Amino acid sequence: MKVFARGEVPSGEANVAYHAAINMLNDLGEAIELEITVEKGVPVGVGLGSSGATAAATVYAINVLLGEVLSREELVRYAGLGEAIVAGEPHYDNVAASLLGGLTLVYDVNKAVIEKIEWPQSYRIVVFKPKRNILRVSEEAPKTKAMREVLPKHVPRERVVEVARKALLFKYYASLGEWSQAFNVLNNGWEIEASRSKLIPGYNVAKEAALRAGAKAFNIAGAGPAIFAIAEEDSVEDIVQGVNTILSQTWGEYEVKVVNVDNIGARVV
Repeated sequence: MKVFARGEVPSGEANVAYHAAINMLNDLGEAIELEITVEKGVPVGVGLGSSGATAAATVYAINVLLGEVLSREELVRYAGLGEAIVAGEPHYDNVAASLLGGLTLVYDVNKAVIEKIEWPQSYRIVVFKPKRNILRVSEEAPKTKAMREVLPKHVPRERVVEVARKALLFKYYASLGEWSQAFNVLNNGWEIEASRSKLIPGYNVAKEAALRAGAKAFNIAGAGPAIFAIAEEDSVEDIVQGVNTILSQTWGEYEVKVVNVDNIGARVV
């Protein structure tokens, strides 16, 4: 198998596409010669799920080539195995969203048990992405691993119960379509946000500015450094202007991308 990559990511066995493909083909007993070309459409290394998108696209394309022998849930597991080369272990949050589309909830990390909820099309995601490395971590260590290492090793039981209750509340509101209430829950990233936000200059002040301007929620994208707001379309401009007053001073140059969530997921185009 040969993997060729264009852009900032490595080719060959160092690419997540290789590991996603080889695990899947070995388990299926398929001995076929493949040449995979990876052309990134998602910015690399900023917390937007770039490696997960590559792994998801790889297993989806191979499944189509083989006659769609695996379900999308099974594909999530193989894509997670591919992303493990970057993250250090399989995890399914990014690959599930890339494969299934919409809002995905991961219930069992060992069996890749996923539920998909359709994203409301009246809401936008406003992404703020720095043009240079702004994280207060060593540039020598892989970013995702470094950002995981700052998380607390132990969380008090009372806190775990509280977070679990909030997660159930989010699922309840999302199932009812009461998105304003659901996003209010998402606005709190708990220990993960508290730990990682210290490494992103200007984060807390930018979040305050976004919420004042009308954002329904604001948080860190993946392991960062990109950050995002969830907003109704008519408040997007105010949010961008409010956050700009902070990031222009703390980040310098950065990009803003206003996007919607694709509810379809992976497909051949």
